[in-house]
Amino acid sequence: MVAPNMEASVSRALTSLNFDHWIFRIRRRAVHRGQIIERSAPAFPGYIFVYARNAWMTIKNIIGVCGFVRFCGQVQDVPLRVVEELLAQVDENGVLAWQLPEYEDAGFRFGETVSVFLSQGVTLQGQFQHLLSPDRAVIMLDWMGRAVPVSVKLSDCNRVIATTRRKRPGRKHRVAHMGGSPSGPCDTFGT
Repeated sequence: MVAPNMEASVSRALTSLNFDHWIFRIRRRAVHRGQIIERSAPAFPGYIFVYARNAWMTIKNIIGVCGFVRFCGQVQDVPLRVVEELLAQVDENGVLAWQLPEYEDAGFRFGETVSVFLSQGVTLQGQFQHLLSPDRAVIMLDWMGRAVPVSVKLSDCNRVIATTRRKRPGRKHRVAHMGGSPSGPCDTFGT
């Protein structure tokens, strides 16, 4: 096990010490600078598969390594066939060729107006786009006059019930004419 976001650093240290190791990555959707992008992320965050060769203390002394997977106090080995099956699914870029999951839209439809609860009791309204994960959604919020995609927790979104205002019966507007033609008043001076 490694500390959060330390996989790359620990990987470099393991490479310099000539340890065979694997960090399996997958593609994930994320919002970056207002754009929805796909980026690679660890498939098993915090875990690196290492062929340790009984050099536990050497690996444990690498900065960023927190420990090893243990059951009942014993370090557990991952069966080699599991690692081989994962390696068989890796594409040419070193990313597992797993499809990005299509999530159900949790009752929201594309373009539906939702209210988003932000911190400090602030609530904004925006349009639902799609889900990034089972618990996160992309909402287009009006931010300083521009529609910006924002990743928010799905639990912070609520459907906005559209209320229609009751129409009042229209009034007939009458144009009052002050003598003369309808285009305007007519002044007549006699001699």
